[in-house]
Amino acid sequence: MAYVERTYRRLFAQQDLVHFQVAYKETDLDIGVQVTQFKTEMIRRAEGLIRHYRQQLEAYIARDPVFARTLEPHRVLDGAPPIAREMAEASRLAGVGPMAAVAGAMARYVAVDLVGPEGEIIVENGGDIYLHTYHTRYVGIFAGPSPFSHRLALKIEPGMCPLGLCTSSGTVGPSLSFGRADAAVILATSATLADAVATAAGNAVQEPVDVEKAVLLAAGAALRLVIPPFFGITPNVVIGMYVLAIMLLKPRLPQVLGIGLVAAAVCQLTTKSLLPYLNFASEPVGAIATALLLYLPFDKNGLLKTVKPFVVTFLGTFASGFTYITIFKAVTLFATLPKNPAYTYLLLVVIVTGTFNAILAQVLYFPLKQLLKKM
Repeated sequence: MAYVERTYRRLFAQQDLVHFQVAYKETDLDIGVQVTQFKTEMIRRAEGLIRHYRQQLEAYIARDPVFARTLEPHRVLDGAPPIAREMAEASRLAGVGPMAAVAGAMARYVAVDLVGPEGEIIVENGGDIYLHTYHTRYVGIFAGPSPFSHRLALKIEPGMCPLGLCTSSGTVGPSLSFGRADAAVILATSATLADAVATAAGNAVQEPVDVEKAVLLAAGAALRLVIPPFFGITPNVVIGMYVLAIMLLKPRLPQVLGIGLVAAAVCQLTTKSLLPYLNFASEPVGAIATALLLYLPFDKNGLLKTVKPFVVTFLGTFASGFTYITIFKAVTLFATLPKNPAYTYLLLVVIVTGTFNAILAQVLYFPLKQLLKKM
């Protein structure tokens, strides 16, 4: 893995913002704030915040050294600082070690302390970004030697903020990755979570076929943004796309779990749920249920083989949706929410979504299967 000088920051700079860089030990931030907000003492304050949060983590790691070296989710000790607890929770959801979330966490904590939770700011920490903007912005993708470097950009609207936009690479930069992706990019409402899930997604890309999974998940997210609601229900097409990916590519169990986790992170971009993080429980269940359904003898019967995409997608979507609404209603027994729809309505949403996804999968499955054979 090669270290690349951060020359991309010259392209990253926004013309309407004042950018300055602050570095301390391994933490190297590029910070952009509004011209009217900027004061020279901000630079010293930003460096002080980096030192503050690094010292918190270093002091905690002295008590709990496993936190720094484990590559698996880790339960923090009593008295752990908030930044360590947030990293541990994000890593638990993503299935990686806590330090996989450190860059995103540092960017978020420094940003919020510097300008407040509503202030306009961009903090970039080695490819991991915390962004809160009141203007439409385009964030380019740098993927090292990939021919797509500097040719793709993500359009970020103010309504998506605050936003974490994080990248994991197996070919660029000093961060640890067990995958081969030039750039695995994840967006989430939490920069800490986006960083952890980007690591998990990057680790999951081991061979070219893994890219097809990512394309299908991205297609699901795009469709979810543009599909109009039916009787007030907007189908979660991301579920249909990851079920389709599992049917077409037949990944191993660790990869199935990875698909579920990445799908959950993708869902965070378009969700309107009062409890959005429940996707990190429901999508792995839906992914595993889909993988198990593929062991049924569909291919031994002509009719079953024909309707296999419809049946598997409906049941996979139902497994995900049923898990989600069951946990949702269980949580609402102990919490008062402004809107608490009836279980029967939520079940209707699951059935409508399952039917929509099943029809979409039935239409796409066989053409995509033939296309993959030619690749």
